[in-house]
Amino acid sequence: MPGFIDFHCHLREPGFEVKETIATGSKAALSAIYYYLLYAEHAPAAGQRGDDCDGKNIAERDGMIQVLPIGCVTQGRKGKALIYMEPLVKAGVVGSAMTATRSKLRN
Repeated sequence: MPGFIDFHCHLREPGFEVKETIATGSKAALSAIYYYLLYAEHAPAAGQRGDDCDGKNIAERDGMIQVLPIGCVTQGRKGKALIYMEPLVKAGVVGSAMTATRSKLRN
């Protein structure tokens, strides 16, 4: 059965579980025929280093569909220096697709 992919969603776990969890967000996505979610973590400095990808472990455990983390494209979400991709790739982050949504790339 065909389904959709959300390339940039904001599940609130880890960090803001009171608003939404990976389990509740993936359940809602599945009900709307989404089979993949690429999400930006909201924990402090999430998506900067491989050891910050706690959401990946939670997603593997609680996700009702494929829930994959994306990282911020710049260090500290400051829009200046680009991140180092290798640690993120090793941690399972599937991309760093311009997730500096609140800050512009300056350099």
